[in-house]
Amino acid sequence: AAAALRDAIATAAPGPRQLAEVAWPLPLALLLPTLGVVAASAAAGLAVRFLLDGFSWQPARALPDLRRVDPLAGLQRIISAGTLTAALGNGISLAILATATACVVAPLVAGAGARDPLAEPASWIGAAWRAAVGLAAVAGVLSACQWALARLRFERRLRMTPQEFADEAKSMQADPKVRLLQQQRRAAAPTRQHAAAR
Repeated sequence: AAAALRDAIATAAPGPRQLAEVAWPLPLALLLPTLGVVAASAAAGLAVRFLLDGFSWQPARALPDLRRVDPLAGLQRIISAGTLTAALGNGISLAILATATACVVAPLVAGAGARDPLAEPASWIGAAWRAAVGLAAVAGVLSACQWALARLRFERRLRMTPQEFADEAKSMQADPKVRLLQQQRRAAAPTRQHAAAR
């Protein structure tokens, strides 16, 4: 009986050789079509690129430009005033959100220990819904504040210094179209003032 059981197990459970014979064609059957699709896509992309731009092999583009890989510049970018203020603001926002979560979830946790949640599922669903709405409101207010601060920083970065404004005004006055438009406005200004006085 033991020999019959061993023979049954040996035929039912394939050995490593039998398993390799069965398992090998499956990955190969999946891998070959995938590689074919990838190769065809790459060939089509290269063909379109050559048709539109022409052939231009520039080995200098393939070589890394070590001047652009500056660890000090990267560290200065990581440890900058803007990054630190952003991290501080995000930390404050996270603390506010965690505090709001603790305040909203505390009654749910206290109630869960005092009574059976399965006894009154409607009240638990209502309490969970109110907690979710409260947390969403707090998160919405925080998001609006962060958006307003980002917009304010963007507008401050966009502002021109008086020197930049003067330089741009000089460059615009050098444009003949702008000069002609300014002369036309000056010429029309006395007639407008005269018409307004009537």
